[in-house]
Amino acid sequence: VIPYLYLEKSILQYGNDKAWDYALKGFKADLTQGYQSNGWAIGGKKGPITDSAGYALIKTHESEMKNEDFNSNMNDITMLLKELKRRKIQPIFFIPPFGQYYNKYMDKKRLKTIDSALTTLCTTYNCQWYDFHNDPRFSSEDFREVTHLEKSGAIKFSKIIDEEILKKYNSVK
Repeated sequence: VIPYLYLEKSILQYGNDKAWDYALKGFKADLTQGYQSNGWAIGGKKGPITDSAGYALIKTHESEMKNEDFNSNMNDITMLLKELKRRKIQPIFFIPPFGQYYNKYMDKKRLKTIDSALTTLCTTYNCQWYDFHNDPRFSSEDFREVTHLEKSGAIKFSKIIDEEILKKYNSVK
């Protein structure tokens, strides 16, 4: 099970070469650089959780997205899913929770495109996907800033993943 392909920096929208590079290396990569032994980012300070911060971050992310990469990225994901299916590995995609001020400005058309693409991929390749981006169980207190979870929010999300995803798949033999 691949528990998470980071859709905040969406492979579907951004052209995340790193994710593909990790997949080609069998996911054998040291992703701990810049993190403390407990998993928390070094130097991660609590940022503003405001309407203007959400708007500014959405605009930054949108400026990085390239619609012309979408088909190429879909082909890459399809190749990966074919290989995982051949190996009898069932991948799981999920979108993490975002704060209310980020969700407020998310492009609804882009969200529908991601939903449609993931639904098609998962129907075709027998995978599952979960959408937590606007989960009502999270409030501003759960976030370090408009998109990244604070420690308490990360603990809450870890429990949700365990209960709603991992237990389901770990019980299947």
